[in-house]
Amino acid sequence: MRPHRLDNPVRHYAWGSRAALPALLGHAPSGRPEAELWLGTHPRAPSRLIDGTPLSEWVASAAEAVLGAAEAVLGAAVARRRGTLPFLLKVLAVAHPLSVQVHPDDPTARAGFAAEVAAGLSTADPRRAFPDPNGKPELLVALSSFDALCGLRDPSDLAALLRALGIWPDLTAAPEGALDAVLASGPERAEALAAALEEDGPRQADRVRLRTLRDRFPGDAGLACAALLRPVHLDPGEALLVPPGVLHAYLRGVGVEIQAASDNVARAGCTAKPTAPAEVTRLSRRTPGGGVRWDTSAGGTARSWETPDLPFRLGRIDLGPGTAGAWTAPPPASAEILLCTAGELVLQTRGARPTALWRGQSVVIPASAGAWTLRGTGTVFRAAANARVDLPGPSADRRPPPA
Repeated sequence: MRPHRLDNPVRHYAWGSRAALPALLGHAPSGRPEAELWLGTHPRAPSRLIDGTPLSEWVASAAEAVLGAAEAVLGAAVARRRGTLPFLLKVLAVAHPLSVQVHPDDPTARAGFAAEVAAGLSTADPRRAFPDPNGKPELLVALSSFDALCGLRDPSDLAALLRALGIWPDLTAAPEGALDAVLASGPERAEALAAALEEDGPRQADRVRLRTLRDRFPGDAGLACAALLRPVHLDPGEALLVPPGVLHAYLRGVGVEIQAASDNVARAGCTAKPTAPAEVTRLSRRTPGGGVRWDTSAGGTARSWETPDLPFRLGRIDLGPGTAGAWTAPPPASAEILLCTAGELVLQTRGARPTALWRGQSVVIPASAGAWTLRGTGTVFRAAANARVDLPGPSADRRPPPA
């Protein structure tokens, strides 16, 4: 089988940029926020081949040739039956802060999904907390300067912040209980935070960051959760891994994200969408940290972000004047998606016509295509499934080795 270029849907959410995705994809701005580009087979926004064929139908029509015969590939046996890929690739264009949120691990997602099916809720029902039976680890690589909140602050740092804000004196002595206290307290903590942010004082960077959230979500209970989280800044090329159970919020920037094929999310606040504080309480880790920042911004034609704990792997290939102008990959174990974010390149596989790729274009490569080669000048992200793994539960705090 040969590779196919993809036509990918754009999701319009209120926090999205009006300019970033149009610039990447080469089309005129729509006048609406364009928040996410989805590349995959997730039923909420599936990709299509450029001839209009749904990607899921193409996968199902020749599942073994597309996904490979190896049972070791995560979800391959299930994917062959459903015509799905076990990962979802995205481009996020964040102009305004996303909700404070957390995702489940695999066992929790499977149990929650089954319980909601048994209760008679359709997968489209907005009351569902688990529209998918999959957990949702995610990894984001910054294309621009990117700011986020991710994982709980260290207790000493949290106590110092609460002291500087001059609020919640009951929590400064026992900051490890702050998350449970805030999730149980409702909007009154957020109002106290809003009042404290009106004053000048120490920890100015925290004040500015939280004031930005407050201006967009006045009186929102999620503000209090946001104050508990660690600020994370990524320069272009740096990555952030968010395992299941880690509270987080993306604030600003553009990035390529890969995740398990799941749309399961529980929101604590800072959103117009339904919140689920009870689910957030149940799913969230209580240990500090949890999100892992990878500094992999320098050096090399090809680099990758993967660990044994992840169901996916993400790579980046940079071809420029300083390289040989070509890069060859071994035969893939399963289907891969390539997304070009800069330049112009040509993809060549055995026995197929060359496929041109330029900024904003993407292609799916079936396992049966064999080894493939890129030529030209530009940058391509490469998404694929990983070997089958058991993801860590909410109480785990595993950290990957440097990439």
